[in-house]
Amino acid sequence: MEIPLKHGRNLRLPPEEYAKKLWDWTPLNKCFERNIRVTDVDGFVEVNYHFLYLEGKSRSANLSGGQKIALERLAKLPQFTVVVFWGDPPDLHTVTEWEVLGKNKYKGGFEEFSKFIHEWFIWADNNDIRDKF
Repeated sequence: MEIPLKHGRNLRLPPEEYAKKLWDWTPLNKCFERNIRVTDVDGFVEVNYHFLYLEGKSRSANLSGGQKIALERLAKLPQFTVVVFWGDPPDLHTVTEWEVLGKNKYKGGFEEFSKFIHEWFIWADNNDIRDKF
């Protein structure tokens, strides 16, 4: 059963107020050499030591060079599934395609994307790997 939070979303604040509370990582830029920057996480879920990392992009955007390298490396770890999807943020119902980095690309709307995510959950929920760590 879904439990809606305040404002009927996963956000506990209206989107405008939420945006005001996002971290500005710029002060850490000097900590990293070679133009490395902190990236944000769009979505992240853990089920039985399986991790689903979701990175959303607008339809015309791609992963930046550094972000792409980092996420491709993360996707090589067996307990991580990294999914990049495209649509018109912030509305997930606009998803048109997604890619499981290192594996497959998919085309479809929100219904297919939602089904794909649910299938990942069912798989992770039935494959507890905690004894391996």
